[in-house]
Amino acid sequence: MYRNIFLLSLTLFFVVIYVTLLGSKGIWERRELEIRLEALQEEVDKLENESNFLEVKRKTLTEDKNALAKEASKYYILSDEAKIIHFKESLFKETNDNLFASSLPSGEMKKKYKSDSNSSHNFLRLIYIIAVGAILITIFYKLSTRIEYEPKRNFK
Repeated sequence: MYRNIFLLSLTLFFVVIYVTLLGSKGIWERRELEIRLEALQEEVDKLENESNFLEVKRKTLTEDKNALAKEASKYYILSDEAKIIHFKESLFKETNDNLFASSLPSGEMKKKYKSDSNSSHNFLRLIYIIAVGAILITIFYKLSTRIEYEPKRNFK
């Protein structure tokens, strides 16, 4: 009777430890999500800064012809008498492609944010389950083969 209660309480203890540490809402998973959130927040901040810089640059280039000529001369060999022809494009183009805010291709974005820690997390879960199973089986075996102590009575 006490053996079964002991094994049940020990099993419950290990289950609670597993859920608290390694479960889907456990400490380990929360830490991993916080790290990913910080990395994504840094990426968002970087992209916002880049977007603001490019917006200012676009306004400057659309308003100032000299700045446009100077910028164009960085990428093309232009003479001083060259004139730049500016074409206006419609802002709303229909595209079927996926649009990403980053200059990285979609394949690199997926690789960048794919978590390698998930495999280590699953490995840690497996090791924990194997270790706890071995402990519980060993305790069960030891308790079931335990021989009750019978003192030798040599009263003569």
